[in-house]
Amino acid sequence: FEETVNYVFLDYDKKIAQKTAYFFIGRAINGEIKLSDEHIDYAWFPYKEALKKLTYENAKTMLKKADKYIQTL
Repeated sequence: FEETVNYVFLDYDKKIAQKTAYFFIGRAINGEIKLSDEHIDYAWFPYKEALKKLTYENAKTMLKKADKYIQTL
């Protein structure tokens, strides 16, 4: 499973860059989490709660596709 989301990064309504984010399904095998410098926190949620927390429609669509894919495994 791989899903991409394309968007424009804006700074005060000024276009800075066209970006593409790539999403993959992974499995956590231990409790060790390493965040990049771009991130300050993380959280784990059950599917339905995660779907409610997402604010962008393209992110909701991506999560639904990932869930559908996982159900076929």
